[in-house]
Amino acid sequence: MNWLKTSTVWVFYSGSGNLNYLYDILEGASRLRSRDVKHQSCFFFVPSNFVREINRLGFTQVSDYTQFSQTFVASKIISEQIVFIGTGHGNQFGLTYLDLTTKILRALPPAELISTICAIPGLRQGLILLGQCFAGVFNFLEASNSSEPEICLIGATNFDSSLNFWVDSNQKNIYLNFFLFFFFDWIANPVDIDGDGVCSLLDAYKFAGVNSNQRLHARRQEAYSSLEAIKAKYIGEEDELKKTAFSTEINKHIELIHIHQEPWILNSNLARAIHF
Repeated sequence: MNWLKTSTVWVFYSGSGNLNYLYDILEGASRLRSRDVKHQSCFFFVPSNFVREINRLGFTQVSDYTQFSQTFVASKIISEQIVFIGTGHGNQFGLTYLDLTTKILRALPPAELISTICAIPGLRQGLILLGQCFAGVFNFLEASNSSEPEICLIGATNFDSSLNFWVDSNQKNIYLNFFLFFFFDWIANPVDIDGDGVCSLLDAYKFAGVNSNQRLHARRQEAYSSLEAIKAKYIGEEDELKKTAFSTEINKHIELIHIHQEPWILNSNLARAIHF
């Protein structure tokens, strides 16, 4: 079944007001528009500072991320198919957000996200796509149950950080998530990766996984080539403030060299049946 030719609903979520995550959402929504996905099919649960930019693209169904709950979502969305795209920060408990009342960082846990999605009236199948760090905490869940909607989950990375890179988009240089960028790049221009004659979600997963890791390898080479030069500057520097700045830069390069960007998928059988 081609999910771009049905009444599939697309839900974008971020509990962080960092503009990097706004750009992830805007890029994804723009790619959907290029495939003639109607704005009525897109819902957004985001911080208040994202609303104006999302509205400028013609999307009006924008709610604050604090309203993302089983009751509210079920009252707003009715669909047989749904795609949930989560971006922002993550930790060992789930997809993080700022509690606006207590100003404490909390997390949307895997069980709550699954139950919220599965409570949508009429839902038969769903895709949950997660771009945040440590998305692997959402892996190994019960995704296929005969009495409930069938869910496929995809994570940009497992138990490690999720990486961003600079991209020229619409004449702007913006900072985007590796995996989400290539996933929506495939959505805009689907390619049959495995040669089975259809463009399925599995093809999108493979395309995004390979290309994001190729980009990571290129970034690692850049880090290797510049690390020795930065270390030499650090050793020869006497000003403590400048030494601190060089030390921070060295640590960032070392982290990039050792980090892993390993995507994962849960319920590949459903992914094989979802076409675009």
